Amino acid sequence: MSWLNDFALGFRLAVGGGRTFRANLPRLVLTTIGIGLSLAMLLLLASTINALSERSDRIAAREPAAVDGPASLYLSSNFTPVGDRTLTITWLDAVGPDAPVPPGLVAIPQAGETVLSPALAERLAVDPLLQQRFPGRVVGTIAPEGLAGPDELFAYVGTTGIRAANGGVAVTGFGAGGAPGSSSPQLVFLLIVGVVVLLIPMLVLLSAASRIGGAERERRLSTLRLAGARRGQVHRIAAGESLAGALAGGVLGLAIYFAVRGSAAGLEFEGITVFRPDFVPGWPLGVVVALLVPVLAVGPAWFGLRRLVVEPLAVLRNAKPERRRLWWRLVLIALGVVLLLPDKLLGVSSRPASTLPFLLAGSTLLLIGVPAVMPWITDLVVRRIRGGSPAWQLAVRRLQLDSGTPTVSWQAWWSCWPGSSRCRR
Repeated sequence: MSWLNDFALGFRLAVGGGRTFRANLPRLVLTTIGIGLSLAMLLLLASTINALSERSDRIAAREPAAVDGPASLYLSSNFTPVGDRTLTITWLDAVGPDAPVPPGLVAIPQAGETVLSPALAERLAVDPLLQQRFPGRVVGTIAPEGLAGPDELFAYVGTTGIRAANGGVAVTGFGAGGAPGSSSPQLVFLLIVGVVVLLIPMLVLLSAASRIGGAERERRLSTLRLAGARRGQVHRIAAGESLAGALAGGVLGLAIYFAVRGSAAGLEFEGITVFRPDFVPGWPLGVVVALLVPVLAVGPAWFGLRRLVVEPLAVLRNAKPERRRLWWRLVLIALGVVLLLPDKLLGVSSRPASTLPFLLAGSTLLLIGVPAVMPWITDLVVRRIRGGSPAWQLAVRRLQLDSGTPTVSWQAWWSCWPGSSRCRR
């Protein structure tokens, strides 16, 4: 297929030797870094969402299904603070042969028997005061499917008399806390905001990388047109050059992810810990992340060609860019500032659980609004600049024609600073 040949040609131009490779090397390095960091952060974010979802499923799976009538199992729970954690002790009283077994247990412990979580067993071995709470015989440990996290202090104690004392809960089964595999709206919200917050700086970096060596690339594309390539082929060849950075960035991102995955899985946030096997991207999020890698690489390069008309003997650029409107950019910044102060401006409770969604949304709007307003400011400044050395005038003229993102604008300005040997146009 011809389009595959076009992509392959662009890939060879990006990684081949000679002058073309030297011209592409800075862009290739920056694209690799941008894609690698983006992929690693997205994989860590997807792993975090999956681990928290698995944690919620484990908690939901051990919630008792209570009934009002007779049952074959009665239980009673007690919650006690132990240092910076909470010790949960659940007494089980089986009154029938068909009593349901909680997740993580092989069988219901008999009276006087105790089953501990691994973290509680380790603490019990070195804490004499804690040992006094469990005078019975320890007969085993709770499996991971019965625990919220690896550091949870949890114990099941077999006993009798809960039914007679009318102080427990009649149970017919476990798993009343929700459907397994369901993600809470809070997790979905955090995923969306996290993707936006992480990707915006990376998109700015990738946009800057796509314009490095732009003059050399334009001459190369014009040469391809002179050799008989059609306009569509030229765009596919340029996309193939970007795919080289996507491949290298994918390898770098996977290396960073596997290097920090173990440390990230062991982090604790407000007492919440997750099991390391759960800290992997779920397959739906993994597919989305895998598809984003080529989009992040090819998108800025393809978008950068929108104002270029590549002809056999020259590359024409639209001299009159669209006039940027300021009002919607200021609206984004104003909304971001308002959402960052929800307790003072919106009357929201100052509790962290109430203000967190507003703070995340406000941060997202500011991250979008500030980069969006900078090109307008750059246009405003460069339209009023006159005179200077030839190199300075060429740099200013290039900014007047296409200022782009603020990062690219100031980079182009600096690269054509008076006296700089890097200014070629």
